[in-house]
Parts: sequence; C-alpha cells; structure tokens
Amino acid sequence: MTHTMSDIMTIIADRRQRLDRAPFLRSLAASSSLDELRAFVPHLHFFVLGFQDVLRLAHERVEEPRLRAISGQHRAEDAGHDQWFVSDVHELECARDLVWVFGDEHQVTRDVTYALISESIHATDDRVRLVLPLVLEAAGSLFFPRVVTLLERAGYSGGLRYFARSHQEVEAGHDMFSEASQRELEAIPFDDSTFEEAVVVVHRCFDLCEQLAAHLERHRLTAAA
Repeated sequence: MTHTMSDIMTIIADRRQRLDRAPFLRSLAASSSLDELRAFVPHLHFFVLGFQDVLRLAHERVEEPRLRAISGQHRAEDAGHDQWFVSDVHELECARDLVWVFGDEHQVTRDVTYALISESIHATDDRVRLVLPLVLEAAGSLFFPRVVTLLERAGYSGGLRYFARSHQEVEAGHDMFSEASQRELEAIPFDDSTFEEAVVVVHRCFDLCEQLAAHLERHRLTAAA
C-alpha cells in the first residue's frame, strides 16, 4: 500500500480530536477568569520561546529542496511570535524571570520542549521533520481560539499581540493552509519504514502536547480553587 502525507494528516486530525477533549481545553472553553489565565500562561514561557528552535532545527536539517522551501516558509511566518508572547506576559502582569524559567516549577514545560526539539534533531528523513510543525499547528489551532474568547468574555481590552484575535488570523492565514499548499503536502509520498516512523512521531508529539495541557490544567485549577 502506498502512503502519502494525506494519511499522516488523517492521523494528526484524529489525535487533534482526542486533544480537544483534554480537561484543560474544555475548561478554557467555559472560563472567563483572568486569574486562571494568569496562573497557567507563565508555564508557557519555555515552550513558546523554544518553539522557534523547534522550527529552526527542523528547517536546517531538511535537504530536499521542495520540503526545505515548505519548512522555511513556515519558519519565516512564525518568526517574532515569541516576542509577542514576551510583550503579552508583561501586559498581563504574569511575566517570570530567567531563574524561574529554569527552576523546578517550570521543569515540566522545559522537558516537553526538549523532547520536541529532540524529535527535530533525531528524525531520519525530511518528511518526518515536516510532521512536527504540522502537529504543533494542529494543537495550536485548539488553544488560541479558546484563550482569545476567554479574554473577550472577561472583557479584557489591553493591547495584546500573542493572545489576540489577529494572531489567530495570522496562524490561519499561513501559506501551509492554502489550498495549493495543502494539495502539495497531501501528495508527498512515503515508503513503508518512513511512514511508520512518521506515525510514531505524530503520537509521541501529541502525547507531549497532552502532557503539557495536563500541566497547565493543574495550575489553572489552583487559581480556580
């Protein structure tokens, strides 16, 4: 049986549905508490800043010209979003210093991020490297709309960029999601062994996303209590 990236994207969609049922995301969909937001947002520091290295390392290791162009475009479109996050945590008054980011309280987030970076480094094929940003975009598409609507329900009117409706629209407008790019992605062929590797990577990365979501939920619950 011949496999393509379309098959991988189907598996990503299935795992996205499972992640959508995570208690953290369900709670976000109903919350209007800025205190809850301020409790979990700091625990994204290392993940958001490390995300730039995830994309960079994946792109730098891609050698096939067509796939390198796709990963390079995605990296370019996400450049600078980490600075939006830094600006927002100051605006929301929940910034943390470098000592805290590398302290025990932030360890889970660092471990998840390191594991994702490891996937970029140790993937054996360009097609597998392309899977990682697809997974992270799928997870992000569940998170951003919920945070934005939480802020709207809370009546927050500060000048945010990372946690703003405009950022959500920027993400949705990435070239990766255009009709032409989707067709190109879906048609990428896989041999059997590389397909199996890609499937394992999809599941490992979504497991990490679920681990991070559970960590954020624990901190949200602390504020809710």
